[in-house]
Amino acid sequence: MNNVERVDKLALNTLEGFLLSLGITPSEDSLIIQDYGPHRVYTVQGETEHAGPKLDIDSIFEELMVYIQHHNGFRKGPRFEAHDVWGYGCPEPDCGYMMLFISISHTA
Repeated sequence: MNNVERVDKLALNTLEGFLLSLGITPSEDSLIIQDYGPHRVYTVQGETEHAGPKLDIDSIFEELMVYIQHHNGFRKGPRFEAHDVWGYGCPEPDCGYMMLFISISHTA
């Protein structure tokens, strides 16, 4: 496993750990990697049964920033930054599901 693959795996584990800490199961094979120059953004999705209005995206982003800061404090390896949190609800009125996307970034 080369260094890029290690960073990718660490990013995936960090994102999945964060979702699990919220009680949300990450979707299988949902890692999206996008490169923006020297920045690599990692996104994972999870599905929650919470109704969309009950989910506070701003609060989740703040929790992500604290989570990443905490984890960066223990690692001597690659450092990540909270990048984005967004979600969308099921279009059915009584569905109650929401897809939640969590992103972190790493600068090479």
